[in-house]
Amino acid sequence: MDLTIFIKAQDNAPGGYEDALSGVKNGLWQHDGIRYIFPVLRIPSLVTDSEGVLYSFEDHEEARAYIMEPTLGMRLIEICYALLRQGGEITVLMPSEADREHLWSCMTLFYCVMPRYTVFKEVINKFFSGELHRLTSEIIKKKQGQIMRCVIASVGDTEYTAFVEPEEHTLKVFRNTEPILTAQPRAALISAGYNGRQLVYTVEGGGGIYVSDLEMTSVNRISCPCKNIIVVKLLTGSDRLALLLCNTEYEVWDYIAGELVYKTDELHLHTVCDLIISADGSGRAAGFNRDHSDEETVFTLAELFRADLTGQTLRPVSTVKFSMYENFYGSFAVYDSSTNGSHIPVFHFRKDENRAKAVTENYLLYVPVSGSHTLMISDAAGKLFRVMRFPEELDSVNSCFCYNEETDIVTVANKGVVRRFCADTADTEKIDLVNATYVDHNYYRQPGLQESIEKLMDELFRESPGRETE
Repeated sequence: MDLTIFIKAQDNAPGGYEDALSGVKNGLWQHDGIRYIFPVLRIPSLVTDSEGVLYSFEDHEEARAYIMEPTLGMRLIEICYALLRQGGEITVLMPSEADREHLWSCMTLFYCVMPRYTVFKEVINKFFSGELHRLTSEIIKKKQGQIMRCVIASVGDTEYTAFVEPEEHTLKVFRNTEPILTAQPRAALISAGYNGRQLVYTVEGGGGIYVSDLEMTSVNRISCPCKNIIVVKLLTGSDRLALLLCNTEYEVWDYIAGELVYKTDELHLHTVCDLIISADGSGRAAGFNRDHSDEETVFTLAELFRADLTGQTLRPVSTVKFSMYENFYGSFAVYDSSTNGSHIPVFHFRKDENRAKAVTENYLLYVPVSGSHTLMISDAAGKLFRVMRFPEELDSVNSCFCYNEETDIVTVANKGVVRRFCADTADTEKIDLVNATYVDHNYYRQPGLQESIEKLMDELFRESPGRETE
């Protein structure tokens, strides 16, 4: 989505952002620009003409890009705080019922996609009795479910992929690319994961977490107080821990003992794609997106866990060993607390914004948010380890990814299809040259160095299609 259309509209005077902010501060919204000041999802009841379509979002990912754009994100947060400072009722501040619903939908949208910005929920609490805009929240939940209902579990040299097709209430499980189960259980499944031994799944209407064999002949139900539960990941390094999304919070459950072993409100909706618990008890999370705050210019985008796997007790620690952090302007780095070292990764030079999609013991896997169908795998020092181009028919944003260090294979799963690629097809000498160029030079003081690395990277990707394997 071209976000410059919002900036251009907001920069217009009169009728731009400054006029809108002034109106809010003066206690009366008299502005025609609610569409580009408080954008919403493209919902027919809210978006009724071509201008509304222009200044609305196709999905929540476009809204995420909006709030992460520094100018637009700061302005939206600023005008929300101005709203909170008003003492009157929303009916006085916004006499138009249509404008009030538009604001309500906008606040619900941005609260759901970026809940760590509490200002959106504060506006909802103050002016809309704490209730989310129903239609907006339902659409977001549906889209989230479509993305998250695929779970890949690595067990040794094998990947097990579980798909839930909610429209058909069908469960499909693959061993590598071989389908080993297609079933339509009596209960309407929401999500499922399989680790080669246990099938872990959740159903519509809540009721807990269910654990069974692959044929579902012997089922154990684990009671869980949450109504909406999604299996996000069966954790590598343990045959009994699962990462679950319970309502809007992430929880780690021991699905054998039936115990909640870790819960955090720091891992928010949309942020986690993968989490690994290693044999030594450490853990790493991946999938955190670009983020910024009006109060903090830098904060950590991944969290390290310590685990006593014998007692199944997890506890977070204050430092991270392997994480991404990013400043307000989009420059990011990898931090390794074991060496207190900070490194700007080579893929910082890529033209597309990259998103972590999978994590292993030693590596993080990234794909572009949009654009070229490429992936990069780096170590904790920010150095490239693997690069690979994958087929364009695979959706890079909504696909699930898994990298197996043992086999050097990347598994990509989407819409009931599983494909696997050998990641060792790149020119390793060229990767070494990229890393050496990056490490041995002060890149931001060397004219042309960024262009040089970009050229090498482009050559690498052109020459490095993943070799598909069974």
